[in-house]
Amino acid sequence: MYLKIFQKSYSFFFFFQIIVFFGCSSDSDVISDSVPSKESLTLKREASEGRHIFKDGSIYEGQLVKGVPNGFGKHELVDGNLYEGQHKNGLAHGHGTMRYKSVDNLDQYVGSWKSGERHGFGTLVLSDGSRLVGTWKDDNMDIGEFINSNGVVMSGKWESEYLSEGSMILEDGREYSGTFKDQGMFSIGSLRMIGGEHYSGRFENNEYNGQGILTGNDNSRYIGSFKNGKFSGYGILEESDGSVYSGEFVEGLPDGEGIQTDYSGVVYSGSWVKGEKHGLGTLDFGDGTSYTGEFKNGFAFKGLYDWGDGLFTDSYQDENGNWLDRDD
Repeated sequence: MYLKIFQKSYSFFFFFQIIVFFGCSSDSDVISDSVPSKESLTLKREASEGRHIFKDGSIYEGQLVKGVPNGFGKHELVDGNLYEGQHKNGLAHGHGTMRYKSVDNLDQYVGSWKSGERHGFGTLVLSDGSRLVGTWKDDNMDIGEFINSNGVVMSGKWESEYLSEGSMILEDGREYSGTFKDQGMFSIGSLRMIGGEHYSGRFENNEYNGQGILTGNDNSRYIGSFKNGKFSGYGILEESDGSVYSGEFVEGLPDGEGIQTDYSGVVYSGSWVKGEKHGLGTLDFGDGTSYTGEFKNGFAFKGLYDWGDGLFTDSYQDENGNWLDRDD
């Protein structure tokens, strides 16, 4: 997922100088000072266009000025790459096409060039059919879109070879929008799942990490701290059935001190372990009655039940949650 989309090609132009010898015409061959002869026109044409083999072994066919590619031409480089397009001072400059042979994962680039580098609008096609389309600067994508052959789409602002800010559609259909860091990893943004789950907040190693808000596909919502993709630290969890828990979480579950109000209005305040009431706590039933004491594995274990009329009983819950009184 962490894509290194493309790499720079080798520098493909060399500065060079060739010497062109011109024949000398006798006075009788000169028709006039202002009108060139057919022979001089031919020599001039041969000197500015043609097929040339340079000292580095590359082959150029096209327009030259003083022996240097200037204008339109085709340049077959020593590494096998083939450039066809406009030149300036020996380098690709203007519009042109580079067909790559020396870089395995690149096929061709079609677009604008500046001083031998991709610069301006253009399209880079990779060997697997993936492509980068947009505006280039200093040989790298600046603003544009990467369309991967496996369905991944990335668009926005780029730095070097990686997206720094924008949006990304993953292979499994998830959609991320926000900022990126560390060579294309999610930083701060929102991630939407196919099933409807939606997260907004901070990421680390492409997992929920730090402060964030997670809305489930069942309309539940968590606001708080995450670690390694799970609820961790302090947070508020609103369940789809209307119950609300606020307090500490560990590994995605209530763990530590917390308060839960269930859908019926019963409020528990106390200790939790691995998602269960465990330790000391109080249940307020909302009708004037309450229980205070020890809980174990989610149930009242040993404590006093206050009936609200001055009567207290030593009560507990069985494994099915039924309330029972201990005999004296």
